Amino acid sequence: MASDQVMPDVPTDVPTDSTSPARPAPFGRTNIVHRALLVLGCVMTVILVAQIFVHAMARWLFNHPFIATTDLVRSWWMPILCFVGFVVAEQTREHISVDLAKQLVTQGGRRLLGGVRGLATVVFVGVAGYFGLVEALELRERGEYASTSNVSTWPPTFVVPIALALLGAIAMASAWRVVRSRGGVDAED
Repeated sequence: MASDQVMPDVPTDVPTDSTSPARPAPFGRTNIVHRALLVLGCVMTVILVAQIFVHAMARWLFNHPFIATTDLVRSWWMPILCFVGFVVAEQTREHISVDLAKQLVTQGGRRLLGGVRGLATVVFVGVAGYFGLVEALELRERGEYASTSNVSTWPPTFVVPIALALLGAIAMASAWRVVRSRGGVDAED
């Protein structure tokens, strides 16, 4: 294929090399929060995999698994991984989107859809974050722990309201950018 020809299925405005991001993060890739979330997610993944591996090896070799593995994975590692993943996916715009709806409306309609999407996201994560915070405070007050291993399970419940607050801030900034964009061009595309 000649260098001046463009592949029909590859958009020309999206970088094709693997070193440059196709969609920049709303607050930039150098954002300290973004990097901290990526590091946290990576560390939690390594801890989770290592703990499960050691648990399985101890069960296989010594017929004695770690007692707290299930409680730690369920109550600590998985909630942190999931909610950190939600925030990173939203921040890097790797979430699911309905491109068909964007293609069928006018540029002004795109601005309206972007604003409505952002507002709906902010309302949803605001309500969910509020109830998550109420639940976390109740669990902290009770000193919630796993009954099978006496592992304290209330601290990671604060991940929910924190992550949802970050999601709301990202959605609000994204909606603001879309609504203020010139000519209705979606700033996320």
